[in-house]
Amino acid sequence: MGRQERAERTRQALVVAAAVEFDRHGFSGTSLSQVSKAAEVTMGALSFHFPSKNDLAAEVCAQGTAATRAVLDRVAAAPRPGLLAAVDLTLALVRLLELDVRPRACARLSRDLAPELPSWNSLWCKDMRELLDRVRPELPSAAAPEGLEPLVRYLMAGAEASIREGRLCGGVADELASVWELLGRGLDLGPLPGPVVRSS
Repeated sequence: MGRQERAERTRQALVVAAAVEFDRHGFSGTSLSQVSKAAEVTMGALSFHFPSKNDLAAEVCAQGTAATRAVLDRVAAAPRPGLLAAVDLTLALVRLLELDVRPRACARLSRDLAPELPSWNSLWCKDMRELLDRVRPELPSAAAPEGLEPLVRYLMAGAEASIREGRLCGGVADELASVWELLGRGLDLGPLPGPVVRSS
């Protein structure tokens, strides 16, 4: 293994270890020594790659943002009609949060370090708003986009909190799919089956 490849592996190990610590303890509750120990990397190597905790947090958020944008692109590339597209987006994002600690840490850091970092929600809220605006004509008045948008935000916040509490391995996304099915029946939207797009 060459020196450059070793350096990149070390850098990525630090990012993942930092994401785990930031997700669990937040920005203020995480120390560089915790990250160094978790990554099994010396403090000198950590400082070489990331001179400050802010630099490390910025890289975790950059990678979390990239992973989130990749999911948004996948959902947009395989659209389904009507509200199903919005359901797909929420389920794909929740699966991403379950499977990848970097966007999960990004979501927490964007709150801890606001307004220096943009909100993680802002990455997907615009896409969600556009989806809901497109399906406006087919929605009953009780499910107008103005009411569904805050509902989606609350569902996503609840899913994120459940994941952070340790309910991983697909359970939270499955629960959210059941909630959407119940909402579909209650709002007379017809069946809302699970997504065709899954995060990788």
